[in-house]
Amino acid sequence: MIDVISMHQSPLGVGMSLLAVTALGSLMGAVLGSFIATLVIRWPSSAVAGRSRCDECCAPIGYARLIPLASYGVQRGRTSCCDQPIDWLHPVSELLGLMIGLLSFSQGGWEAWPAAVLGWMLLALALFDLRHMILPDWLTALLALSGLGAGLIAPETLIDRVAGLACGYAALAAIGFIYRRLRNRTGLGGGDIKLFAAIGTWLGWQNLPLVLLLSGALGLLSAISMQMSGYEVKSTTRLPLGTLMAAAAWPLYVLARAC
Repeated sequence: MIDVISMHQSPLGVGMSLLAVTALGSLMGAVLGSFIATLVIRWPSSAVAGRSRCDECCAPIGYARLIPLASYGVQRGRTSCCDQPIDWLHPVSELLGLMIGLLSFSQGGWEAWPAAVLGWMLLALALFDLRHMILPDWLTALLALSGLGAGLIAPETLIDRVAGLACGYAALAAIGFIYRRLRNRTGLGGGDIKLFAAIGTWLGWQNLPLVLLLSGALGLLSAISMQMSGYEVKSTTRLPLGTLMAAAAWPLYVLARAC
């Protein structure tokens, strides 16, 4: 099992209090959450082309309206330029990004940067799958490469990370193949398989069954919630598996760090 704590201490942590590091990490998370929301909402167009503009009327957004969470509250959830509702993805992504930074850095200062990086990348992938039912290959590849790169910093974990990549891909590809043969339709997308493999580079092959188990439980709870809300759930109803796996993987990684 990967020892996810075994990272060298960053010199940035020297002389900085844990409170200051946590506050900075939380702020960074809120800003990244805002960027992630914009990236997802504007997909497939670029979120970084030109200055920030309103999602509804494309009017330029002043800097005072770009403060994560605070600007949403001050504007009462509506745009000041065209008085349209602000997409709920903005405050949700900003809040989740902040919480990832807060929970990560409060547990270990700058040494906890791998947990934050993993959380923010999984947040982006989860929202992409939730909104568009797509997992961009470039983002999944970045997740896998960063997981393997973390293994270069902690070489004792590299074999488990590589095994996690291989086993994650093979396991979910096999499940998808069996499902397709039995049901005569595709049940798993290629993006889900790649994401599971990328998660393996962070959690190691030993933790992958737990990711599947927890994501399955989250999927069941989601289906029950949908039914209780009056939504008809059928055997063909699609759930964003990538979102469920991302939501399962990060807490498992954090718990592994705490043990």
